[in-house]
Amino acid sequence: MNKEKKIFLDILKCLVNNSRFGLNDKIEVDAKAADINRLYDYAVRSKLICATFDAIRFVNANDNPIYRIWQKYAFEFGLKQINRNNATNKILEAAKTENTKAVVFKGMVLAQLYRTPELRVSSDTDILTDRENEDKMVSVLERLGYVKLVDKSKDEVYNYYNEEFSHLVELHFCLWEDFKGERMEILNSLKLDTRTEDVMINGIEVTTLTTEAHLVYMMFHLVKHYILEGANLKFLFDMALFINRYYDEIDWKFFEESMESLSYIEFANSIFYIMVNYMGLRDDAMSHVKLSKSKETEAIELSITDTIEVILDDLLKGGVRGDGSSSFQMLGIMTPYLTGETDNDSDNGLKRKLSIIFPSVKRLDAKRFWYAKKIPLLLPVAWVHKWLNFIFYKIRHHNGTYSASEKLRAADKRITLLKDSGLLK
Repeated sequence: MNKEKKIFLDILKCLVNNSRFGLNDKIEVDAKAADINRLYDYAVRSKLICATFDAIRFVNANDNPIYRIWQKYAFEFGLKQINRNNATNKILEAAKTENTKAVVFKGMVLAQLYRTPELRVSSDTDILTDRENEDKMVSVLERLGYVKLVDKSKDEVYNYYNEEFSHLVELHFCLWEDFKGERMEILNSLKLDTRTEDVMINGIEVTTLTTEAHLVYMMFHLVKHYILEGANLKFLFDMALFINRYYDEIDWKFFEESMESLSYIEFANSIFYIMVNYMGLRDDAMSHVKLSKSKETEAIELSITDTIEVILDDLLKGGVRGDGSSSFQMLGIMTPYLTGETDNDSDNGLKRKLSIIFPSVKRLDAKRFWYAKKIPLLLPVAWVHKWLNFIFYKIRHHNGTYSASEKLRAADKRITLLKDSGLLK
């Protein structure tokens, strides 16, 4: 492990421990002895620019341009986040006045675990409602100046944007967005959306998921990004803060059973191992992601540290997205691995390559190719549509587009990582 990686992980551990024990320690970093460029890159990829800068006491940094850039962005992003948090408060207050269902999860709830909420920078706010309250919730957003982004909205997630606050709201009708498949059915059976509670945040009473429901959702959200395009360390940082704060309130039996039913337990074991050993998660949390004893799982436990570095490196660089690649182009290939719809020939390279060129209906993007989803006979039309999109995008972005072979190579690399991580057998 290089020096800067260790320093960055020590910074995250310091932040988690500060939150857990009420400390206000800082990691001292000598700007002349450490590569600040690399530290800053880790902070950017992890989307923790504000939180990490807040935890560092730089020395010999006055003349370092990266230090100034880091300081500038930490201030600017923090200020924007204050405005977004205020905008979110207005939405929730209006929804409460209208007696409208608005369940907040992720961002606003997790931000309360940071030293100050604005240190957790988020580009959007997630709100869960239901179809019965759809019209009232939409009315609240529009009255507050939010405009629907039709081209970015899906059937189960509407995107609304307020230009004044640079604030995006994702209005969810389903926690799993538009994904369908065997694993989504398991998630539906858990009924996370019925496990809610009222809490005080920013001086107002809001409805959110219960601690165990939130933790299961956080693990799903991590798995989703990890499979489709790559996740970053912010997912683990948030989870470590959350578990340390609410450990005694979490229904661990429900969490453990959920991880087993979703076949996430081996991956969760690796993630908890990283959080405990590198990020300040309390040690006894490992007891809730134990692998069942058998010759096979004993072999997994013995070799788990062999894959930790690989997983950690992928998280540090943000996976496919962190490579600066066209991660969205991987969605059609990788989505079946998330939803549990991979077939027996998933290891057949030729078949996967053909599926990239001639995708089945279930592998098509629901928003862009909605017509083929509704009328499968239009699948050939969707293929032509897809090829034309590829050509036009290639012309505009030149090297920013994967060919079928490049997609296959990127997918093979991702699939190998999923197998090593225990998410794919």
